[in-house]
Amino acid sequence: MKGIAFIIGSEILDGKTEDTDSIFLYKFCQKFAVEIEKKLILKDEERIIINSINKEINDFDFFFFIGGLGPTFDDLTLDSVAKAFNLSIQFDEKQIDKINKFLSSRNISDEKLINLNLRQARYIENPLKNSKGMALGSYFKIDSNKKLKHFFLLPGPKVEFETMLVEEVSKILKLICNNRIHQKNIYVYNVSESSLNNLLNSMGLKTLYGIYAKEHLKVLTFQSKDINLINQDFIKLLSYENLLGYYLKDFNNDFVFNKSNIDKMQFFPDLNLIITDEIDFKDIFFNFVKNKGLAFSAAESCSGGLLSQLITSIPSASNNFLGSVVCYSAFSKEKILKVNKNIIDKFGTVSPEITEILAINSKNLFNSDFAISITGFAGPEGGTDLYPVGTCFIGISKNNKDKTKDSFSNKIDISSNKLYRCNFKGNRQTIQNLAVVFSMFLAIYNLYD
Repeated sequence: MKGIAFIIGSEILDGKTEDTDSIFLYKFCQKFAVEIEKKLILKDEERIIINSINKEINDFDFFFFIGGLGPTFDDLTLDSVAKAFNLSIQFDEKQIDKINKFLSSRNISDEKLINLNLRQARYIENPLKNSKGMALGSYFKIDSNKKLKHFFLLPGPKVEFETMLVEEVSKILKLICNNRIHQKNIYVYNVSESSLNNLLNSMGLKTLYGIYAKEHLKVLTFQSKDINLINQDFIKLLSYENLLGYYLKDFNNDFVFNKSNIDKMQFFPDLNLIITDEIDFKDIFFNFVKNKGLAFSAAESCSGGLLSQLITSIPSASNNFLGSVVCYSAFSKEKILKVNKNIIDKFGTVSPEITEILAINSKNLFNSDFAISITGFAGPEGGTDLYPVGTCFIGISKNNKDKTKDSFSNKIDISSNKLYRCNFKGNRQTIQNLAVVFSMFLAIYNLYD
């Protein structure tokens, strides 16, 4: 069955507000075998809304109107749709009470303002409850040329919209749509879209629905009425010989690593892949660190503080993240992280030797349980014959019960240090993001019991 989304709002049309609701709607509807084939962004104007309905009425089974249900003068969706089909608008008494109580709690007594807000208690035929806001949604159906058409009017604010879909619309779609579709998305790192497409074609996957390139990662969508077929395709994918590791909760609650591939300590694009559930990698990494009760630090050069930015976007990250040094220059490496100038002159700022020292000295500076260091050439300029653009070094230094001697300072160090070379492809942003993802992945690997 086919659906269309009408996004109502002049502020979206002129770019003041970004539409994210239609993306959520697209994924949501696929679960019920409803394909959103078209999206229209419409100005808050009755004539435009009605004309758009008349143009599209014969081509779709489901019509989703998003936005324009609020209390202001330009919230015209309900009135426009009602006028298009000559339908009556009703008031919901319970919603009127809810709105009045809310306004009273805010000491709002202006009659004009109250009446405007009460517009949100209106609906057409069947009200859809809004547990996160004031504006009711509506559901009704009409017969057009002997074909049943289903209409949903939904609020625009993200939380209200998504909650209403899950709590209200899903109940209706379950009754209408007999063929529920299973869908799963996974993330794949360190591969170009064309190479990934060739790889997947060679595997003969039966339920692969699409590949979507999203900055430094690729999103694979699997879809089928039979969940077992999707899982069979996952097993084929996870058997790929150059896979570094995967985090898929349906198959294992923890990370699964390909030790022999990781211990080569050198990784190449389009070959050495990481696969995860549709979860931001920073959340996978931080939850691991948090559950371990560890404190960590970082020394970032080519990533320019990106790792730190991602981690500090997590509330209360300071319980586990002690801090970092953005040592982008040779000066900062020498003066802040105490790398000997002679060593810098000998090996260069982008080298395995410097990267290892940065990890060790970051751990010592912050007295952390482990530290991550990242150096490299993110491009588009720079690089050498030995270390071309895309080369990144990642160092992991962790506390160790066995005392070892630092090969550079000749001092006793209670740590275990690992150094990895990565060879990434892409633009500057892609290389920086992949360096950070791989640094988190390798930290998990080295801390795994």
